[in-house]
Amino acid sequence: MLPIALDEPSWNALLEGEGTDDYCYDSCCQHVCEGSDGVLEINIYPEAAPGNPRGNGNGTNQWTPGNRGTIDLGNPNNATPDLERQILYGLNEEDLSYFGGELNFDEGPIEVNGDPGISAAIKDELAAIIGQPRALPLFSEVIGQGNTTYYT
Repeated sequence: MLPIALDEPSWNALLEGEGTDDYCYDSCCQHVCEGSDGVLEINIYPEAAPGNPRGNGNGTNQWTPGNRGTIDLGNPNNATPDLERQILYGLNEEDLSYFGGELNFDEGPIEVNGDPGISAAIKDELAAIIGQPRALPLFSEVIGQGNTTYYT
């Protein structure tokens, strides 16, 4: 699971056929390249919230300044090494210990703390997993900003 939250309206729009198809995946070579393959992609970089079309990726008119964004799935220390490890290898036992040993949604959504934006420091890790399947948490509600953002 990626430690990056995506807003539910963007996900629903993708499912309804809204989005771009700028990349294709060659399963034989396990390579992603520019071009169309009929599968829509979604941009996880911070952007404008609904009703704020002027969002520009620097916090202005976004969901919450500095976020749409990385989330603390485990230790709430905002450490880039934790994000890098989770992107490359997924959640570990220590991460899950903050959630009682498992991520369980039987009783509904969970609330997680957000980090200040999507750091350029995780760019290489995101590039390293291109073409690999990952789960992406969705949020329906967000409060606060920066390191005091909480996603549900």
